[in-house]
Amino acid sequence: LPDRNDDPMTAALAELRRQPTKLSDLVAEAEKEAAGMLPPKALRETAKVALAELVAEYIDDLTASGRDPRHYNQTRFRLERLLKECRWTRLADVTPESFMKWRAREDVGSSKTANEYLIAARALFNWLIKADRLVLNPLRHVEKVQNRKERERRALTLEEARKLIATTKRYALAYSVALYTGLRRGELGQLQWGDVRQHDGKAWLEVRGATTKNRKSARIPLKKALLAEILAAKPSDAGAGDFILKGKMPKIEYFRDDLKRAEIPYQDEEGRYADFHSLRVTYDTWLQNTKAAPRVVQELMRHSDPRLTHMVYTDTAQLPLFEAVDSLPWIGEGSTAPSESEELPEKGTKKWTTIPVQGWPELAQDDDPWTNPDRWELVGYESSGLALAWDDSGCPGLDKTGANGARTRFYI
Repeated sequence: LPDRNDDPMTAALAELRRQPTKLSDLVAEAEKEAAGMLPPKALRETAKVALAELVAEYIDDLTASGRDPRHYNQTRFRLERLLKECRWTRLADVTPESFMKWRAREDVGSSKTANEYLIAARALFNWLIKADRLVLNPLRHVEKVQNRKERERRALTLEEARKLIATTKRYALAYSVALYTGLRRGELGQLQWGDVRQHDGKAWLEVRGATTKNRKSARIPLKKALLAEILAAKPSDAGAGDFILKGKMPKIEYFRDDLKRAEIPYQDEEGRYADFHSLRVTYDTWLQNTKAAPRVVQELMRHSDPRLTHMVYTDTAQLPLFEAVDSLPWIGEGSTAPSESEELPEKGTKKWTTIPVQGWPELAQDDDPWTNPDRWELVGYESSGLALAWDDSGCPGLDKTGANGARTRFYI
C-alpha cells in the first residue's frame, strides 16, 4: 500500500484544513494595510530587493522602451556610481543627507554634473512610484545646485610631479599614468591589462566605452617610458581582465597626504587647487607647452569642445608667454635688443646650417657668427634654437627690415 503521506487525497485534506488560517492571515493583512498599520505588500517586497537589482530592472525597461543607448548607458553609470559611493544597498539607505554629502565631494564635478546625477536618481525612484512599488521619492526635497562656483585647478610643475611620485611606492604608478594619459580617477581604476596594446612600434591604452565619462571608447597613446613602468608592474599571473591599478589607486585623503609629504600646497595663494583631477590639468598644460597643434591636444584630452581644452584645463600660468613675446621679430632699425640669456653658444657645440634665400649661395665658412659676430643680428628664438640673420653689410640686396623679402637665417 502507498504511504499515507504520499496519498493525493490526504494531502488535499491537509491543505483544506490550513485554508482558514491562510485566509484569516490575508484578511488580517488587508485590514492592517487599509488602516495604514502595514505598507502594501508590493512596497514591502520592493524594500527587501537589493537596490542594484532595481537599477538593473529600470535600465532593462529603458532599453525595451527604445531609448537612446547613450542615455541609458549614462544613466546606468551614474546610478551605479551613486550606489557605490553613497553606500546605498536598499531603498532605506537612500536619504537626502547621504546624497548631499556625496554631492559636496571635490571629485563630483561641476554644477551641471551634480544635477545630472540628481536627475538620474530621481528618475529611478519616480519609475518605482509609477509601478506602485514606492510611495514617495526620497530625494524629492533635494534642490538642484545653482551656480556652484567651479573649483579652479592648477597644473603641477615637472619638479612637483617628480616629488609627488617620489613620496610613495604604492601609488607612484597611478600618478604616472594619470599625468601622462589625462585619464580621470574613475577611468584609471577600471584599466585592465587587456587594455594595454602594442603594434608596429607604438603602444596605447584601449580605454573601453563602458568606463569613460562620455561612454565612448578611446585610444590613448603611451609614452615609451610609461609603457615600461606599466609592464614592469605586471604580475606574472595577471590575466587580461585583471585591473592594472588594483590596490594602487589612492583615496582622496591619501592623495592629500602625499601632497603634504611632497611639500606641494593643496591650495595655492591664488586659491587654485592641486587635487587629483589637477593631474589631468597638468597633462593638458604639458601638451600645450610642447607646441602640439590645438586639435591634437583636444583629441588627446577627449573634449568635444575646444574651449574646454584651452579655457578650463590649460594652466595659463605655466604657458611660455614671455618666451613667445621674445620670439617676435623686431620692426625697428638696428640690432634686436637681446635678453640676458641670448648669447651665442661656443662654436662647435651645436650643429648649425644655413638656408639660402632668393638664390643666394651657402654662406662661406668664415662668415659664421663666431668668426664675424658684427655681421650677424639676433632676431629671436625659434623651435630649433636661436635664429640669426646676416646683415646687409655682408649680403648686398638684403636689408635689415626685410623689405625685399625673407632674410637669410642661421639656425643653431
